[in-house]
Amino acid sequence: MDCPKGNASAAVGFPNDPLLEIISCVPFRSMCRFKATFLLLLAEAGARLLDTCHGLFLLDRGYNSDTPSYVVCNPGTEQWVVVPESDQTPPPDNGTSAYLMSNPDVSCHFDLIQFEIDVLAGVTSVHTYSSKTGAWTHSESDWSLEEKQAPWEGWRYQSGSLVPERKSTVVNGMLYLICDAGGDGPVLDGDHLIAMAAQGNMRELITLPFQMQCEKFNTLSDFVGQSQRLLHYVNHAKPEDYVDYDAPDDQSAKVHTKDADDVDCELSIWVLKDDDTQEWVLKHSVSFLHLFEEKSCQAGVDYNVVDIHPDRDMVFFIWHDQLISYDMCSKEVLVLHTISDTYGFASYVPCFSESPALTNKF
Repeated sequence: MDCPKGNASAAVGFPNDPLLEIISCVPFRSMCRFKATFLLLLAEAGARLLDTCHGLFLLDRGYNSDTPSYVVCNPGTEQWVVVPESDQTPPPDNGTSAYLMSNPDVSCHFDLIQFEIDVLAGVTSVHTYSSKTGAWTHSESDWSLEEKQAPWEGWRYQSGSLVPERKSTVVNGMLYLICDAGGDGPVLDGDHLIAMAAQGNMRELITLPFQMQCEKFNTLSDFVGQSQRLLHYVNHAKPEDYVDYDAPDDQSAKVHTKDADDVDCELSIWVLKDDDTQEWVLKHSVSFLHLFEEKSCQAGVDYNVVDIHPDRDMVFFIWHDQLISYDMCSKEVLVLHTISDTYGFASYVPCFSESPALTNKF
């Protein structure tokens, strides 16, 4: 261990969470200062929130320029640090996607993983930063030949892409991301989860579960997250691809013989019980009709899965302009709040352990 645990992370839930009673005991002035600290940091150079992990925020102060400028902060301790700029600037036509990794129960340090993404070629390189070493490493210059030619690294060079809007999560020191392969490929065939270490190396390729038969439904990934220290995955079936196999033989099976409104589609929630065997267990299913009072919905347009409760069987959605919770045990659906701008939505679990890796303080 790099440092003592200090105070354990406190999990803040949504309305009806018992921890709200604890939060309500905090003096009003302290709560205002807590909020003002974060708003001040966001306002400086027009910072944008990119990711959260175990109480830390990853901000980009240079999202209007070609070169990202990262800041990591902990609003709970009012600490922050500017991440040194990488010595490699991505080409103007390439985009970047960055993720934060931390685990205050194990180490006071954090890691960043940045992917350089070409629209046509996929992920072309992986850049990583360690607050422990204070240095960046790059897959194209610092990796060994064996690392570059590892069998699983081929996912980066086929016509697939990461799906940052479907979230990422850190479980047991590994970063899990949804990768959309975009069809058949030498490494991936359809959506997969990739598990990546802090050094940016692919450590595991996980095949995703499907409740529906692929011939009848086109199953799409919605979300990956962590709850109760287990990896959770959410998917749904695309209703436009429904085929009536009970239709007469003279009707082609490729013709959509049923209207999408006639199909009551479901959202499926899975749990990875065993990393070694990649055993997925279907934890829960719920219909769109129960959630949103509509039989079929379009992900990314009508709704988004935005988070899962870290300690309870509860999933959170954005439905048009409303934040909605769904309790898997009681099957209760609650409208929590009206959301005016869903861009950059992220849940926050504060950590009150100070870290020597965050060298500045408000």
